[in-house]
Formats: sequence, C-alpha cells, structure tokens
Amino acid sequence: MLAVIDDDFALTLFGDQGGPEGTVLSQQRAWVSITIIFVFTLLTIRIVQKTRRDAKVALESYYQDMSKYKDHECLKARTLHIKGVLPQDRTGDGIQRHLNNILRQKSYGDQKPGQATSVLIIPDFTKQLHIEAQI
Repeated sequence: MLAVIDDDFALTLFGDQGGPEGTVLSQQRAWVSITIIFVFTLLTIRIVQKTRRDAKVALESYYQDMSKYKDHECLKARTLHIKGVLPQDRTGDGIQRHLNNILRQKSYGDQKPGQATSVLIIPDFTKQLHIEAQI
C-alpha cells in the first residue's frame, strides 16, 4: 500500500510530463524535495519567531526610554482619572501616597518600584456650571 502511495506521489508531483529532465520524479528525489521543503519551513518559522522576539525587546526598550521623558504625550498616556476624591485631600498628597504604596507592592524582586511623579486635582466643573445656570 505504501509503495502505491509513493508512486502516486511521485507521479502527481510533476504529472505525466515528467521532471525537468523529462523523466518522472523518482521516489528518492521526491523525499529529498519533501525534506528540503520541511527544513525551509522550519527555518522560516524560526526566523518569524526570532523577529517577533526582537520586536518585543525593541518595543520594551522604546517604552523604557520613553518613560524617562516627561513631555506632554508621555504624560497624557500615564494620566489617571479618579472620581470621588475626598474633600480633605485637595492637594492630592493622600492619593499620591496611596498610588506610591500600590506601586511599591507591585514591584518585583530587585526592580525599582514605580513612582507617581505628581498629582493634580481638577474639580468637576459640570456641577459648577449647573449651579451658575440656576443663579
């Protein structure tokens, strides 16, 4: 049964026209072709995996370098919107201590914990607009 499959495989690879020399592809040459295709497929998969890993490392280093700058775009990406701030914490010191405590707990091993650089409290102006509209 295996011989029939191998013969059919050899015939279907180039059909009845034969190979480049005008002969039907032999069984040995068919297996060599399969082996070469298999090796190149594995190499292609390996190259894709390596490229993805290199891209991941490059992206991590990009964000690590970007975190050193404190320009508008970088800070905009690191902004938290918190509702329900206590009236006693109008300066934001309590929120900053709480965020730094959370970041200290989330640090791994010898890694330096993150830090909240600043907290800016902006009141909800929608209530103020409603009060002004009623006056």
